[in-house]
Amino acid sequence: MATQERARNVADIRCEKDANGRKIPTFDANGDVIHEIYGRKPPEYAVYRACGRVMVHFADADTAAVRQRRHLASLAQLRDEIEGLVASWRNSDRGFFGLTNPDRLKAKAECQDRRVGGALIQALEDRLPCAQAVLEKVKTDLLNERIAWARFEYLLTAFATFLALMFVGWLLTLILPGTEGIAGMESRIRTAGVILLLLCGTGAAAIATAEHPKPAMRAGLLLLAAAIPIGAVLISPRMSMAPVDPLYEPALHVARGAIAGALGAFFSISLAIRKRTILPDLLRTSNMMDAVLRVTIGFIAGAVLTVLVKSEMIQFSFGPQGTKEGVLFVLTLGFVAGFAERLVPDLLEKANAKPLDPSATLIAVSTDATRDTRGTDHRPAKAQERPAEAANGEANGKRRRPHAPAGAAELPASLRPKPEPSDS
Repeated sequence: MATQERARNVADIRCEKDANGRKIPTFDANGDVIHEIYGRKPPEYAVYRACGRVMVHFADADTAAVRQRRHLASLAQLRDEIEGLVASWRNSDRGFFGLTNPDRLKAKAECQDRRVGGALIQALEDRLPCAQAVLEKVKTDLLNERIAWARFEYLLTAFATFLALMFVGWLLTLILPGTEGIAGMESRIRTAGVILLLLCGTGAAAIATAEHPKPAMRAGLLLLAAAIPIGAVLISPRMSMAPVDPLYEPALHVARGAIAGALGAFFSISLAIRKRTILPDLLRTSNMMDAVLRVTIGFIAGAVLTVLVKSEMIQFSFGPQGTKEGVLFVLTLGFVAGFAERLVPDLLEKANAKPLDPSATLIAVSTDATRDTRGTDHRPAKAQERPAEAANGEANGKRRRPHAPAGAAELPASLRPKPEPSDS
């Protein structure tokens, strides 16, 4: 650093090459190496890239330099936002599951730096509105590109989660006793062991190449890791029509429904990916967590709905003559449960009855007791019988006598007191 010749004015900002075409390191006023010059107009300004971002060397005259700083101060926020979007590209050393090339990301960051440099040149040429419009366009393009890549990562994470859950369901079916006896059980255990060894080998190879990733190798390992669970499920006789002990057949239905639920959740995500709110890939953890939870919820929902229908706790059928037996019904049931995200939660909420208010219950009980006490007649059974004429009269809506108390029964004509004869 002691032998560095720092730039003192605009004319010192330059890039030089030797006779062999190799770049000679040159330094700006801060002592940082100048990588690329976007524009230079001695003695007014120089725009260049150094220290991982776009820099400006202002005019040699103090008055002009102050005016230029005031012009660029209004663009500082936009520049910082753009720098935040491209910083991870510029410093990238590995990609997402080997699907992104770090060198390509760095090249894209340099391309955006050139656009920012061009906007700063317009601002220094007193075209501030044009510069602001260019920076806004750069920011929008960066956000759209990062959100588009985040959608791909979201789908990839959801698909990987579906494969993992499908493999878990397949393993659960292996422990179910079948009708083939002990020999068949040993064969299934050996098959599961081979599949697990293949997955462990793939994972070990991915970890071994993590420090110095090669995109082609990482992509191949990813495809191999995806092909192993798919092949295991397709080859396994447990996911087909192989005979199972009738005592454990409901568990097989639950496993099939759960796998179909995960598939339905992934299908729902794929259809609504454009309408779904996806954060930029700067917030990769949030996106991956949302994708994993959505597919896992579909996996659980498929199992729960299969249990509810098979145990006849709820009635669910497809079509007027739909059957509730067979593999196709279970797979369709699980798929619908995973596709409709709110189906199972809504069913559980409707099944959960609200508890009654204890005070309201006591009031209702006391009111009923009062009514029973008032309506009790301790007279003999014959006196309690009412003639047909009185019953018909009440049915026809006859008015009660004014002197009769409210709620009192009207006496039949045979029991009414006879009027006393008049002395006159």
